[in-house]
This record gives sequence, C-alpha cells and structure tokens, in this order.
Amino acid sequence: MTYRTDAKENKAMGAGWKAAHAVCAIARAIVLARTVALAARNWAGAPATNPNPISSVQGAHRAIVLAVGDWAGAPIRAATRRRPRLAHAAAPPSQGHPRPVPAPRPSSIRARHSLLLGQSTEKKKNDDGTKVEYRLWNPFRSKLAAAVLGGIDNFWIAPGTRVLYLGAASGTTVSHVSDIVGPDGLVYAVEFSHRSGRDLVNMAKKRTNVIPIIEDARHPAWYRMLVGMVDVIFSEARILALNASYFLKHGGHFVISIKANCIDSTLPAKAVFAAEVEKLKADQFKPDEQVTLKPYERDHACVVGGYRIPKKQKAAS
Repeated sequence: MTYRTDAKENKAMGAGWKAAHAVCAIARAIVLARTVALAARNWAGAPATNPNPISSVQGAHRAIVLAVGDWAGAPIRAATRRRPRLAHAAAPPSQGHPRPVPAPRPSSIRARHSLLLGQSTEKKKNDDGTKVEYRLWNPFRSKLAAAVLGGIDNFWIAPGTRVLYLGAASGTTVSHVSDIVGPDGLVYAVEFSHRSGRDLVNMAKKRTNVIPIIEDARHPAWYRMLVGMVDVIFSEARILALNASYFLKHGGHFVISIKANCIDSTLPAKAVFAAEVEKLKADQFKPDEQVTLKPYERDHACVVGGYRIPKKQKAAS
C-alpha cells in the first residue's frame, strides 16, 4: 500500500519540522545561558587574573560542574566538596540529632629501632648523645605488631635470632623483624605469590640479613637446601608442623596467627582457637601464650610456644 501526499501537506509538514527545530534551538540557548550564568556565579570569588593558568582552568571546570549540578538538581556539589571527617564535634541540638563521634582507637603505631639508616620516620638521642632512628610499626598491617600490643610477653625474636617467616607477602613485617634481629641475625622470608615476591626481593636488596625465597611453604622440601636451622618460626597454623620438622631446632619457639573464618566459619572463634591449640599439642608443640588480635584483626588469635622442649632432668639425690 502506498500513501500519496499533495504539495500542501508536504509544505505543512516542513513548516512543523522547522518550528520544532526552532523550539529546540531556543531551549538549548536557554540551558547554555543558565549554565554560564551559574558558572560565573560559583566562580565569582576567584581573582580576575590568576598567575597559574592550570588552576584557572581547574577552577572554571569545577564551576561549570557545579552549575550543571545546580541546574539539573543532581548531587554533584556534594561529590566535589571535601567530606566532613567523623572526628568532628557533634552538631548543636538546634540542628537535630547530634552526629555520632567514634570512640578513640588504641594506639595504631609502635616504634622500633631502624636497622636501615636514612629511611626512618623518627630520630632520637640516647642518654650518651648518640642518635637513634626509629620506624613506625602499624598493628593494622602487621599481625605480629598487633600481638605485641595485645599483650604477648615474649615472642622470642631478639637480636641475633634466626627466624623463618612463612607468608612474607611484600615484606612489611619482615622488615621490622629484620630491624629486631639486627645484623647478627637472619630472616628467611618465604612467599608464594610472584607479585608480592617482587616487592619482597626489592626490600631484601637493602637488607643484608633478609633472604627472600619465592616458593610454596606447603612444600618445605623444595627449599630445604636454602634454609638452615632456625630459632623461631612465624607462620599460619596449617603449615607450621611441616616446616618445623625440617627447620626448627629442638627447644626452638613458634609464633602462629590463627584466622578462625578461614578454618571453620560455622563455629565460634573460641572453639576454632581451642581446636587448633590441641592440634599443636599433638605435633609436639607446647603453647605458652595466646592472645586475640582485637581491635586490629577480627576473629584472629596469636599463639606463642615451644617445640620439642626437653624435659627437665631430676637432680640426682
């Protein structure tokens, strides 16, 4: 079926399209004028001549964004402004309910003496006048630091100690252990991920007492020729016994981190911790201390103890 239109109908349709185009053009002009006016109003506080052209362009761009947000009713202004911090004081009663202020957290840093000079965050002087450099140890990024702040009496890592650190990641905690053991100690850092291993190797280039090993800690025989007997092992509970049979000397000590959700998420955290401690006892480990890592880690615990501790011989009568 075909439709035929005469010249009058075609002329009327053309006039209608032209009128529609004209209305759209007028609407676009109104929108543009309103946007420019709002942008000029928002940018009115800026100086007329800005010596920095980049800042001028950024200011104009921000003013236009705010103008579009005002015109469209979108919350762009809130997104472009700096958010208020939670630590601000509560709002006055006249403004409705007071804003909740979070409770102060425990200390989030712990200072340690820095073995690598020139890259520390704090410098102090001893009583004899010698300068000592310190680094900040963040317990929110280190389970070992969280255990220290949690109340561990002794984690057996001291100057001159040989430590096997399993799950070294990028080497944040390993660098602090390196500071503790000093130049006379040694840290074997094992990490399976090649991406984290690159950061670990770069860190070890500046620390001569760190030996990075990019290998799977579930197979200690694969790096047996690289690691000697050690005094302390820091690891997770599941791979401790495998490595202790190869590298931990009799009478040595261990520090493990237990994450309850990774072992059994259906049981309470305390039940998981108790079950893991019983497994340690079955593998000839003797747990001495146990602390939770709250508030730094959720459902985490740190257990410290000895390995194949020799029995005390009774004195001959």
